[in-house]
Amino acid sequence: MNQINSRNNIGYKLFTFVFSFIAFLTVSTAVAHGKEIRTTASGLSEVTFYDANDNGKNLVKYNLKNWPEAAKQAVMEAMVITENSLNIKHTMRVAFAWSPDLDKDRNLALAYTSYVSVKGFSDFGIEIDENYKYPAELIHQMVGNPVYDCINITVIFNSVKDWCFSSKQQPTKNQQDLITVTLHELAHGFGISSSFNKSNEKTPYIFDKYIYNRLGDQLGESYATTKANASSELENTNLYYGGKMGVQANNGQQIQLHVPATLSSASICHFDMKYKNDERGRLLIAGTTYGVSTRAFGDFALGIFQDLGWELRTDTRAEVFSPNNEKSNTTANETIEQNPISIRTGAGSIQVDLNSFDPQRVAIYTLAGRQVRNELISGSATFDVPSGQIYIVRIGNKSEKVMVN
Repeated sequence: MNQINSRNNIGYKLFTFVFSFIAFLTVSTAVAHGKEIRTTASGLSEVTFYDANDNGKNLVKYNLKNWPEAAKQAVMEAMVITENSLNIKHTMRVAFAWSPDLDKDRNLALAYTSYVSVKGFSDFGIEIDENYKYPAELIHQMVGNPVYDCINITVIFNSVKDWCFSSKQQPTKNQQDLITVTLHELAHGFGISSSFNKSNEKTPYIFDKYIYNRLGDQLGESYATTKANASSELENTNLYYGGKMGVQANNGQQIQLHVPATLSSASICHFDMKYKNDERGRLLIAGTTYGVSTRAFGDFALGIFQDLGWELRTDTRAEVFSPNNEKSNTTANETIEQNPISIRTGAGSIQVDLNSFDPQRVAIYTLAGRQVRNELISGSATFDVPSGQIYIVRIGNKSEKVMVN
């Protein structure tokens, strides 16, 4: 069993997004030799901040600067969003650094991720494909092996950029959003990453398993051949993500991937620019513009996380979404349980009429399981939601699937 076989770095240069707020609390801080360690209120995540005192001592060799306090707060808020999305079973340890060195290549951030061989890990009783490497943090969460109880993901940010640190405000037209970029890089660290551009890599990553070409060929199955013919197989062509839960998040369609003229780390593990106005996928498009934010992983990423082996938080998912639950295959507007409550849809809205004034809690979920509304209402209420999507409306123990135009 290999402990760490490779480190994968993903660059993040330019890209576009929307607002979503999640509150944050920090409960502990420790500082030693410049390095600062913080944990979230839940205790599920431990974050190490490298600063100028750690130059030459950190895991990746960059010229480091001291962090603005507000930047640390933004990173910690992104970790809370992560905790609200993924089922974190074992303490997740992530390191972050603040460096001007990224500016020379116009990078906003870079993520370094440990990937490991999983030969023999099926003995732990987990569902894995031993033909692929997995992110070390995912294996840590799956089996709790102390070998992987360490910093498996390191993210470096461009300290020169004008950043928006606040979760309560939108970035200005000249700013990039730090929470958004942090989530983007963490998504790569959690496994949305390809090894096809790694010349010294001989084993595909688990994300590569689900990459298909326009002919429907599964490229991870012909890994060596695909790498040998990268210019024809991976450049200037159409590639798609075809994992079950990712496809379900895209209403049954494969997710188109970003393919540039020249294969690089900014390709394949990003979504096509066609999703730049689609909140389900815009966090992981290949570029960004200033002045906007996306402070949630989005349905595409959540679906892909499940395909890779991550568990989503059960308290943010309606039980009808379980991939093992046959009810998840119901069609739009089909009532899952007989429900006397009236549920109607309008343009970008869902209207709920309880037919009484007894208060009821209404929760609305996307198909990928992300909770978008959760409110206690009496009588009637109208909920504004992004249009063009299917939602599950859950009231008590009753659910209904609806399409919002």
